[in-house]
Amino acid sequence: VNIRKLQFARLLDEAKMGRLQMWGTRWYGDYPEAENYLNLYNGALVPENPQQPSYPNGTRYNNDTVTDLLQQAVALTSMQARNELYVKAEQIIARDAPSLLLTYERHYRLLQPWIRGYPLDPMNRVILKYAYTVNRESGK
Repeated sequence: VNIRKLQFARLLDEAKMGRLQMWGTRWYGDYPEAENYLNLYNGALVPENPQQPSYPNGTRYNNDTVTDLLQQAVALTSMQARNELYVKAEQIIARDAPSLLLTYERHYRLLQPWIRGYPLDPMNRVILKYAYTVNRESGK
């Protein structure tokens, strides 16, 4: 194994262009739905020309069954029906193992007792819109 240290922007460019055999990065979902994660393995996003960038499918994984399942799922309005197709696609992806998921981040919030209205959304993002403080002495 030859380990190279790259600037992050260059790492992303090299990965998109398929020039790396292995690389490490992370993915944060933009919205809380399986499609946002499974789309990373959508073969329809892999260009026919290997000289073109492949994003977000940087692994260039292409399984016709997975691609069909993902395309069928996004066309459905029923979340239950969508999720059934996503489960099938995920099982195939896990079997094929085009990538290795090494970590899952856990987020913690340390707040002073006088801070209120400071939730994390389902994607663990901070929402400051409703945050406020109460009197430190009375708690009101």
